[in-house]
Amino acid sequence: MRQQLLHGYVLHQRPYRENSHLVHFFSLELGRVDGVLRKQAPALYQSVLCYASGKTGLKQLTRLETVGKSTLLQGQGLFAGFYLNELLIRLLPVEEAYPFVFAQYVQALQDLQNLSKQPNPALQLLFILRQFEGILLKNLGYEVNFTKDAAGEPIEALAHYEFIAGQGFKYLSHADHQSRPGYAGYVLLSLQTDHVSYGQLFQSLNKSVQGPLVQTASPDTDLTAYPEHMEQTITPPAKTIKTPLTVTPIEVLNLLKRVYTQQLAVLLGEKPLKSRELWRATFTQ
Repeated sequence: MRQQLLHGYVLHQRPYRENSHLVHFFSLELGRVDGVLRKQAPALYQSVLCYASGKTGLKQLTRLETVGKSTLLQGQGLFAGFYLNELLIRLLPVEEAYPFVFAQYVQALQDLQNLSKQPNPALQLLFILRQFEGILLKNLGYEVNFTKDAAGEPIEALAHYEFIAGQGFKYLSHADHQSRPGYAGYVLLSLQTDHVSYGQLFQSLNKSVQGPLVQTASPDTDLTAYPEHMEQTITPPAKTIKTPLTVTPIEVLNLLKRVYTQQLAVLLGEKPLKSRELWRATFTQ
């Protein structure tokens, strides 16, 4: 590789030899690039330009320039940024472009910077995490199918399903449902693109909740204990259902959290995420 121009962000850096740093860099052009930077690395979440060169897996990163203002993350947003960065480092292959993941990362940083301006920052944070996880899984080839089960059959609104990571949703018989509650089919169907979007769900939450519903959040936050009166009517595809069903935004957030956590675990393996452990330890004391 000769002097490849890269636009992106430093995900992580550590000292290397004298006056150099080993850097994990996330770029629009080549995805994740590992390299050596012979100067002080820029702040995390600062957009930069640099040139990469070299024939080995460890590139030389030179002529680095910052672009625009640095994204300033604080509190929960800062830990969320650590979490996103670690997911990219752990899951992205080296030197393979993921433009949609890159675009979602940039959007996530902007949204995290604006958390304090939201009426329910912790809930907004959960939406940011779920959106990013969903885009990442989709682009890595592990998208969760909410319209068909693991056998390829259409999801039925009044049926129940359990999620098996790496396979999808498995139909639960009435007997199995008694011991394994699983997920209602109509909740899964609410995540079809022509039904309820993330934005619509968040607007529904903001309209329904007066004041902060959740004070703090993390990748593991479960909203089961919170009020479920925020309902949004959906039209199930089954024509035999005469009464409209309702799905709450909190139901959807809890479903996405559990399902995405299981799906990511397939890719992450047994090694825990350091950012998740640090986040949990900091905000659950």
